[in-house]
Amino acid sequence: MKLRLYVSSTIDIEIADSAMMVEKGHTLLLEIGSQEQSGCGMFLHPDDKIWNADVTVYIGGQYKSYLLLPLIL
Repeated sequence: MKLRLYVSSTIDIEIADSAMMVEKGHTLLLEIGSQEQSGCGMFLHPDDKIWNADVTVYIGGQYKSYLLLPLIL
């Protein structure tokens, strides 16, 4: 998908399957970036490419940003 500067776009991002238990009262952190993060061993790509980019997430009003997580109770 080619993006245009200063034009908001809707992008669906698939998050790799995982199983985590989060205890009551704890929180999750969603970090959005343009490069691999250290400590993600099995999810690192084999190349050494560095993605330089500015990331802007628009929220509220006309922008319907959300994170959908399945819960198993």
